[in-house]
Amino acid sequence: MRRVSGLLNTEIDSVQGLADALFARSFRGGIPPDRGRHFVTLAEVEVGRWALLCYVHFQPFGDTCLGGGACTDSALLRRLPRSSIGALRDSGGPYAQLLRYALAKMATEFFAFFGHTSDARATKIDLAVGFRRTPVEHLLIYTPNHIDSTLERALIAKIASVGPF
Repeated sequence: MRRVSGLLNTEIDSVQGLADALFARSFRGGIPPDRGRHFVTLAEVEVGRWALLCYVHFQPFGDTCLGGGACTDSALLRRLPRSSIGALRDSGGPYAQLLRYALAKMATEFFAFFGHTSDARATKIDLAVGFRRTPVEHLLIYTPNHIDSTLERALIAKIASVGPF
């Protein structure tokens, strides 16, 4: 995977104000969570001026972490230099690149990460990054390390009892 010039993946404490408009466009007027962990991709649109390209939220839940709220600014993506767009495409796109970054950063903190999505495009990216389907419809799991199948089934049951997140 190539590093893309002019893009920065990072974790930030709060996205209030930064991700409000993008999140509202993506989630029917919703607002991003004010808790949990927030990961963003910032694109340098002019020298020294950065804009939000991609966002994803993770909510720690005991020994697991629930991911969601992923959104990408497609209009900004189209305005990036061709070289950046090509490098992003080679890495699976901005969401895939940001998801890999977040999972790697938190890999030692949780037994498993879960995603819940019915969006076909998001599911395809999640699976490409390393998530796997579970027996529960729309529920995906990612384990940074091998875990016992009994523990995995128990974690899936625990998260399934939460419902969509």
